Amino acid sequence: MLAMFSPGPKSRTTAACLAIFLGWAGLHKFYLGHRNVGGIHIALTAVGPVVFLAQLTAGDSGSVIIVQVAAWVVIIFGYCYVRRFHYGHTMAEIVSPSRLLLWPWRLIRYTFRMTRAGANMMGEERAERNWRRRRGRRRNDDDGGWLSMGCVVLVLGIVLSLAIAAAIVALYYFIFSFVGYLAIAASIAIGVVEGVIYLRKSDNRFERDYVVGRMPWF
Repeated sequence: MLAMFSPGPKSRTTAACLAIFLGWAGLHKFYLGHRNVGGIHIALTAVGPVVFLAQLTAGDSGSVIIVQVAAWVVIIFGYCYVRRFHYGHTMAEIVSPSRLLLWPWRLIRYTFRMTRAGANMMGEERAERNWRRRRGRRRNDDDGGWLSMGCVVLVLGIVLSLAIAAAIVALYYFIFSFVGYLAIAASIAIGVVEGVIYLRKSDNRFERDYVVGRMPWF
């Protein structure tokens, strides 16, 4: 067993089997010589049992929340480590909100733009009504009344902004609450996907990418 993890030629089939069946334990990483990444994979898998144990034994919700926060710290730290030391990105790019959990809020920008466009349309329509009144047209001749196109766009933008914000908050709550399940599922899924990728490569390509080139992921 120890000889399997010693330096030397690596089998594509062995690495694929370890990834598919024991990928949750990070054994395929240790087999390929990526001990630090294998440790991160084990930590990701361990998040699930730790959170489950805290939920079963904790007497108050405060302790569970602390464990969930700690679990997310482990996950984010592992992500930053892999991105920084295996893909060459700068730390500023890694911790950028668009690369972590804040990217869904970018959707709000478009609904805000719709809201602002509706407000601008209402201002233009109001200016046009005032101009018509100054020209001697009666109040009843105003087109649209209060239910104008600008009002519709403004209300639609506000409603969509609130709906998207509520959906994002609900999504974050779901992710935060089920971090244990998600960590285990992600750990197993990563192993299976990597195993399938290993099998799809030729022996020469596998040797070049993962043994000589020491590619850590996928």
